[in-house]
Amino acid sequence: MNKLIDLLTHRQLVWQGKRGLVAGNVRSSGFAELDAQLQGGFPQCGVMDLRTPVGIGELRLLLPSLSSETRLVVLINPPAQVNALYWQAAGVAVERLWVIAERSAQEALWTAEWCAKSGVCCSVLLWHQALAIHQVKRLQLAAQEGQTQVWLVRAPQLQNSGLPLSLSLALEPDAEGLKVQILKRKGGWAGAPFRIAFHESWPDLILPVALPEAQVLPLAGMPRQA
Repeated sequence: MNKLIDLLTHRQLVWQGKRGLVAGNVRSSGFAELDAQLQGGFPQCGVMDLRTPVGIGELRLLLPSLSSETRLVVLINPPAQVNALYWQAAGVAVERLWVIAERSAQEALWTAEWCAKSGVCCSVLLWHQALAIHQVKRLQLAAQEGQTQVWLVRAPQLQNSGLPLSLSLALEPDAEGLKVQILKRKGGWAGAPFRIAFHESWPDLILPVALPEAQVLPLAGMPRQA
């Protein structure tokens, strides 16, 4: 029994709520506030859940960590056409970016699993709305084998349903960037929502601060209107 527990612990498949991740097991997100909340950054490998509406800047949260890697980034069934020039400007070379469109959810899962275990991908982003526990476990094993991050990008109203995730984040739009809440993570607990500001990297995305209305004052010597 002890050997089995040791094996599962080595593969990071045992939940240890009071034990933090060590520095070598994390990859900086590129955002100081997020790294502080995650005790260093995203898990270096494993299955992570991104619960988010589409088009609120969710991929910008991942771009700094993706641009720091040299292996492939794979997008499986993204909900919109991918702009290669945008990714290249963000630091992800076009030759590192693969976009795969599968005809069914089952084929998408199979592709994600084999990309994850191949060892040539730093991150696999999979847009998928319905996963069972055994499917996530297979992805976890594949991610451990290939030392890959597998991101499940899902609608915010979906529940975790006890899925064996390494990390689960909920995102909401915010005037300064994104509001982030850690729903679940290995080595720690869920937390209160906090803000990630985009003003340094993407100032054009920030809503301008509303200025107070100017009040017109009468000129000297002019009578005031009743």
